[in-house]
Amino acid sequence: MLPSRNTLILGLTSAMPTFFSASWMFFLPIIFKQIGYSIITIGIFYGTSTVLSSILSVFAGRLVLKIGPKRGIIIGGVIRSISILMIYTFSPILVPSGFIIDLGIGYPLSNVSRQYLIMKDEENKQATNVGWFMTIAGLPAIFSPILGALTEINKILILLTAITTLIATVVRALILTERKVNETFSINFSTIFSPIIFTLFSLLVTINSFIIPIFSQQVIGLTLSEVGILYSIRILGENLLAFYFGHLSDRLGVMKIFTIAVITESVSMLLFSISHGILSILTFLLWSLTASMTIPSSQALFYQMNKNNYISAYSLFLLVSGILSLPANFLVGLLFNINSYLPFIVQSIGNLIGLVIIISKFNNRC
Repeated sequence: MLPSRNTLILGLTSAMPTFFSASWMFFLPIIFKQIGYSIITIGIFYGTSTVLSSILSVFAGRLVLKIGPKRGIIIGGVIRSISILMIYTFSPILVPSGFIIDLGIGYPLSNVSRQYLIMKDEENKQATNVGWFMTIAGLPAIFSPILGALTEINKILILLTAITTLIATVVRALILTERKVNETFSINFSTIFSPIIFTLFSLLVTINSFIIPIFSQQVIGLTLSEVGILYSIRILGENLLAFYFGHLSDRLGVMKIFTIAVITESVSMLLFSISHGILSILTFLLWSLTASMTIPSSQALFYQMNKNNYISAYSLFLLVSGILSLPANFLVGLLFNINSYLPFIVQSIGNLIGLVIIISKFNNRC
């Protein structure tokens, strides 16, 4: 099953900015550390940006319903271009500021707008469209982290990210088609409860944001180039089969694929934390591959549970998950300082508990 027109456009215009951003974004925790920030402080940066993103996601949702997702993507793209230029300075003040503005302001507006276009473009193929977007936008960046590592995170890569993001924004403004938004922003028990359920699953997913590159260097003992290879494997795993698993989710049922993905993710996460050498690479590939199943199926699942008020529910989900992310990021940093393996153990258990709750809620709704 092929993607919708808007999904294809969004994927193609995201490919080039993603190619450049993937060459340095994964190394940001290392950059923060080199600037002089502690692991807990880095966690606070990530938590702060996520909380800001979540709070503004509600306003972004209301704004998108008023101005339309196409204009939302344009405004979000301009903000992201400027914030990436701030990161380009490598200033101890501007780098975290640009990072927080990018993820906290530009991203929520772009994200909510993009999600609406992908989910509402064609019925009964939400997972397919999400999967295709991941594959088209993500696969060109497979070798980007290696490029970033070999060039020691050359600043020109960050500059090119800002430029290509702006170009992509202009192209989208010219050729994206926009369906009328037939939804009024509303808050009710169903809208709030579903985001909370999903938040229980994703509470400690913040482990992926900043601990992995540091864990890979300090515990596994990988060099910067080897960490780059590890991230390339992550990109490959996350996007290689996303289009297939998205299609499979729509055919067999999103709940089935989602369940398999979460269980596999929890097991592979634990295996990665205790593996060494080539085995750690293989288990990390398995862990990353589960995202090809989890992301399309979970997003389609969320849409099915909140079809009539999707933007409202999605915005509130980002709000709830973001508020909880600050203590989660702090907790991940704290657990890492106590024992470097604890974050993996806690997240694995949290994933499985969240899965049970989601299955129960989905069965009651459907």
